[in-house]
Amino acid sequence: MEDALAPRLAALRKGTDLAPELIDRFGRWARQSDDADLYRFNPLDWARKLEIPEETAIDLLLHGLAADFGLRAREDRVQLRGIADDVLVHRLS
Repeated sequence: MEDALAPRLAALRKGTDLAPELIDRFGRWARQSDDADLYRFNPLDWARKLEIPEETAIDLLLHGLAADFGLRAREDRVQLRGIADDVLVHRLS
């Protein structure tokens, strides 16, 4: 897991404005979790457990996916931000 996770965390640190401490916390969680927990990752539950804003956890998930798929252009990140906003609006309605 370490070899596959390290470059993804580095991409998150480099390509986002997410707090490095948050990315480190996520990395520790991912390294300590079994495959079933990773598969069932729910950013909203994770946010509640860590007592961080849900929007921040969703940002982490979306930016992580974007980094994994190589979406680096500003337009792609703006589109991801819109998706996160849509998720929150739907959840609150």
